[in-house]
Amino acid sequence: MAFDEGTYGANEMRVIVLLPKSPDAGSILRVLEGMGVTSRMCATSEELCAEIERGVGALMIEEHVLSTGIGACLHALLDRQPSWSELPIIVLLSHGPETQIARDALLLHGDVSLVERPVRVNTLVAVVRSALRSRRRQFVVRDQLLALEQSERRLQKAKDELDVRVQDRTELLSNALEKLLVESTERLQVAEELRRKEQLLMQQNRLAAMGEMLVSISHQWRQPLNVLGLILQELNRSYQRGTVTSEFVEVRVSRAKQVITHMSQTIDDFRNFLNPDKIKVLFTVKDVVETTLSMVEGSFKEIMANVKLIAEDNVFIEGYRNEYAQAVMNILVNARDVFKERDVAHPQLTITISTENGRSVVTFADNAGGIAGNVMGRIFDPYFTTKAPDKGTGIGLFMSKMIIERNMNGSLSVRNTDEGAEFRIEV
Repeated sequence: MAFDEGTYGANEMRVIVLLPKSPDAGSILRVLEGMGVTSRMCATSEELCAEIERGVGALMIEEHVLSTGIGACLHALLDRQPSWSELPIIVLLSHGPETQIARDALLLHGDVSLVERPVRVNTLVAVVRSALRSRRRQFVVRDQLLALEQSERRLQKAKDELDVRVQDRTELLSNALEKLLVESTERLQVAEELRRKEQLLMQQNRLAAMGEMLVSISHQWRQPLNVLGLILQELNRSYQRGTVTSEFVEVRVSRAKQVITHMSQTIDDFRNFLNPDKIKVLFTVKDVVETTLSMVEGSFKEIMANVKLIAEDNVFIEGYRNEYAQAVMNILVNARDVFKERDVAHPQLTITISTENGRSVVTFADNAGGIAGNVMGRIFDPYFTTKAPDKGTGIGLFMSKMIIERNMNGSLSVRNTDEGAEFRIEV
C-alpha cells in the first residue's frame, strides 16, 4: 500500500450497512460491489456495533435507526475514537421535510453526510467514494503520528545515552584531576589545577554543543507545530461556522501532511548525517531549495524579508537529498538570524541556481553588511558563533560544510559583496 494513501487492514475500508426497513438495500449493496467496495450488511444494531469494533471505513444507516437503541451504542463507539479518527457516516434520509432526527445526526462525532432518498446511483457512488477518501486521509495521519512517536522515542533514547556518556566522561576527568593534584607540588598543583579546569571547561562546552545538536531538532519543530495548531484552529472555526468544504479540508490536510513529513524528515536528516550507510539519488536542486525555503518562509515574513529565487529548471545532483536540504536550511536560517541581529531595514536574500562547468551552483546573497575580517576565516569552524550563548551553537555552518564537502564531494564557500555576504554551494 502506498504511503500517501495510508496503511490499513482488510476490514478498515469496509462500508458497514444497517438498512433494516429499506426496500433498496439490495440495490445499494450491488452498487457497492460494482464499485469494488467491501461491504457488510447488518441485521441488528448489536451486530452493527460489533462490526464497527472489527474495523470500518464508512458507516451507512437509515435515518430512523438513530431513534432506536443503536443511538447509545454508536455514540459510545464514536466518543472512543482516537484523535486522528473522524468516522465517515452516511445517513439516508426519508423523502420529505427535515426531521429532528436528521438534525441530531449532524451532532454525531463523525464526518456525517446526509443523503435524501430516493438516491441516484451516481450520487451514492460519489458520496461513498468521498467518505472512503476521507478515511484514507485519516489513515495517513495515523501513520504519520505513529512515525512521529517512534522518532521521538529514538531521540529520547539518544539523548539519554549522551547524558550517560557526558556524566561518565566528566567523572573520569574529575578523577584524573584529583590524582594529579595529589601527586604534584604546591606550585605545580596550582598550575595543574588551572590547566585541568580549563580543559574540563572546554570539554564540557563541546559536550554541551553536541547536546544542542539534538536540542536544535526540537527547536526546528516549533514553527511547524505552530502551523499545525493554526490549521486545527482554522478547521475548528470553519466547522463551527458551517463553512467547511471538501476543498477547504483537502488544502489544510495537505499542508498538515507537508509539515508533519518535514518534522519527521528533520529526525531522518540528523540520523542520516551520522549514518555512513547512505544511498545516493538523483534530485532537482530547485525542488530541494523551494521545499526547504517553504519551511522557513514564515520566519522571513515576520521580519519583512524579501526572498528572491532565480533558478534554472534542469539542474540535477546525484547525491544525498536530505543532507543537501539540511545544508541549505542552515544557510537560510543563518541569513535570517543575521537580518534580525543587525536589524536590516529592507532585508533582501537572493538565491540563484545555475550550472558552471557541468556542476550545480547555488548562491545565497544577502544585504546584511557582510562578514567581519576577523570572523571570515572561522565562519565554518565547529562551535564558532558570533551570536549570544542562548541564540546559537556554532554547529549549523560547520555541519553544512561537512555535508557538502565530505559527503557530496562539493564545496561550500563564502565571500563578501558590496551589500553583504554570499554563500556558494558547488556540487
